[in-house]
Amino acid sequence: MKDFSEVKGDVTQISAISAGDMNIPAKEILPLWQDRIGAAITGEHWLDFTAAGKDKGLHLLCTHFGIPQENTYAFGDSYNDAPMLRAAAHLYLMNIAPTDLKAEFATQIDDVTGVLKTLGY
Repeated sequence: MKDFSEVKGDVTQISAISAGDMNIPAKEILPLWQDRIGAAITGEHWLDFTAAGKDKGLHLLCTHFGIPQENTYAFGDSYNDAPMLRAAAHLYLMNIAPTDLKAEFATQIDDVTGVLKTLGY
């Protein structure tokens, strides 16, 4: 493939990878895109741009299936999960998440399965 014009079909996500710490270029890049598309650091070396954030996906699923927002549960471990966690009524941040996310989200867990079992699943 020579350039993006050769891509067949819809593009829903573009990922960038860096051999170095992605936090450095992300400080300059993310503010340019965050208000227009889903844009987030998704790992030490990864930056993702998506057609819609996970928060919008959660809202669309709830609307489609008639699920009340108070019945939503979300599990996340990275910056791309933060909007979804903010949108859910019950949110769980994995203990492997970055420190600044831990400061924002108080409910932190090691095991999703354990939480699901306590919920009866």
